[in-house]
Amino acid sequence: MLHQKTPLNFKTLVVLSLVLTSFCGFSQDKILKKGGETLEVKILEISPNEIKYKVFADLEGPIYIIDKDRVAEVVFENGRKETYESILNDAEFYIGQKKRAVKMNFISPLLGYTQLAYEQNIKPGRSFEVSLGIIGLGKNQELEYWNGVSLKEDQSGVFGSFGYKFIRVPDFTTNNQKYSHILQGLYVKPELMIGHLSNKVYHWDNGTVIKRNVTFGAVLVNLGKQWVFSDVFLIDLYGGLGYAFQKQSINSDIYTYNGRLYGILAGDDDASFAVSGGFRIGILLK
Repeated sequence: MLHQKTPLNFKTLVVLSLVLTSFCGFSQDKILKKGGETLEVKILEISPNEIKYKVFADLEGPIYIIDKDRVAEVVFENGRKETYESILNDAEFYIGQKKRAVKMNFISPLLGYTQLAYEQNIKPGRSFEVSLGIIGLGKNQELEYWNGVSLKEDQSGVFGSFGYKFIRVPDFTTNNQKYSHILQGLYVKPELMIGHLSNKVYHWDNGTVIKRNVTFGAVLVNLGKQWVFSDVFLIDLYGGLGYAFQKQSINSDIYTYNGRLYGILAGDDDASFAVSGGFRIGILLK
């Protein structure tokens, strides 16, 4: 008895169609951009900064290049996935750079105090800073002339602060090359300050000179820019706004008071608006 057979060419075509469909579904690579767009491509090369590829629908067409900073994820034809962190947020990019610094407020000795600061990097874009101000280690501030006599404040005391920096990186980009130091860039720094000082003040009416004592503190938000040169020294320029709190041992209404708390400017109320600022120079440490 003869059996009718399905033509082999039909079965072959069905199998080949399924195989080709499966192959086409998995043979392309995919680039998922941070903006949400997905590109079906054939990846040719992945370098530290960019990806070279061809459009999968036009493999005979031109080679395209995309910056890895614009890529959220790459899915290869075999299903393997890779994600990329911005090179400027990758700690390995800064290996060999000095990540600590000691700084001095360059202007502070002329204002009657000396302020030193220490900065330590935590990770790219983040660092903390502590500072110490010694009131009196600097120019003795002139209080007033009274009956032809120059009076001095004879200020003394100490204050300290702690700040946390949020640094913008990279500092600049040119010709597709990024340049940055881990401590360099525009930054925002919330800061907490506390201190105690004593200085001379005099009575508005009779010229009586007494010593006042002030315990003070401040909460500030500073905006600044820091430049690093040759991984050796730096310049830090900043200014800030916030609130100051103080407790005085005298009635400020009848005694001279210029609003200076050393390190910040503030009113003479228990709580008042505060302004800070400075120009620091420093050296980097390993």
